[in-house]
Order: sequence, then structure tokens, then C-alpha cells
Amino acid sequence: MFREKLISLVRDTVETLGFILIECLWIYGKSRSTLRTVIHHMERNISTQDCEKVSRVLSQRLDLEELIDGAYQMVVESPGVEREIGRHKEYKYFLGRPIRVVVKKPADYGMKDNVIIGQLETADETGIVLKTGENTLTIPFTDISKANLYFELKKYLS
Repeated sequence: MFREKLISLVRDTVETLGFILIECLWIYGKSRSTLRTVIHHMERNISTQDCEKVSRVLSQRLDLEELIDGAYQMVVESPGVEREIGRHKEYKYFLGRPIRVVVKKPADYGMKDNVIIGQLETADETGIVLKTGENTLTIPFTDISKANLYFELKKYLS
């Protein structure tokens, strides 16, 4: 019951501030527990100011609701530049972004290596469409072992 109330309160607060809740974890600790919240924005990258704002408002709301007894640590962060995409519904948050996909059977996609890097074009309940250079690949979720956001370091070095 605590977990559901906490997630509901966090989601409501995050969405009211114009962000999307990617993850909310309550991590029990011996001396102090941690509330870890991951936020996203569909139109821009998350800044440290965004994290500070969410942290401040969320902290005030948690104090008002008296949902948490005792001391706790709050962490509000962005998904990160190479965050793992875990749940199927998360893919839609990263449309247009480069991702790295590990497929189970690379030969099904005319490849030897099981790692495919490309731009995430679409995502639905069955899979994704990935643009890799001149090719467009439709990859069902059942064929994906792992997927991460992909940070193109070379793009920022030139």
C-alpha cells in the first residue's frame, strides 16, 4: 500500500511539473532509505535545474502528505545518456533518439553482429522500427535481448 501511494504521489507531482516519470524506487536502507526518481521530458534534455525543481516540490509534497516517517535521501535524475530501456512502454519516450539494440538472431536482420545502432523511429505494443543509415528495420520485442540509449561521443568531439 505504501509503495502504490508513493508512486501515485510522485507521478502526480512529476506530471504536474510537466515531466514524465520513468522510474520511482523506494530503496530501504539500514540507517536511511532512498527515494530514487527518474524523470524525462519529451521535447528536451533534463537539466540539473529540472532535477532540483522536482526534488524541491516533491520534498514539500511528501512533507505535507506525511507519507514517509523518518529521514530519507531523495535522488532525482535524468534517464542518463546510455540508460537501459527496460519496459516496452518506455520506447515511446525516446522516439527520434539513437539507441543500441542487442538482438537474439542477427542473421534475421542480415547482420553478423548482434548489436544494431540506429535512430528509434516508432514503437508500439509489439516492437520498434529502427533507422540504420539507409535501412529501416522492424524489430519485435521478442527479438530484443537488451536496448539502451546510445550516446554518440564522436558527434560532440568535432
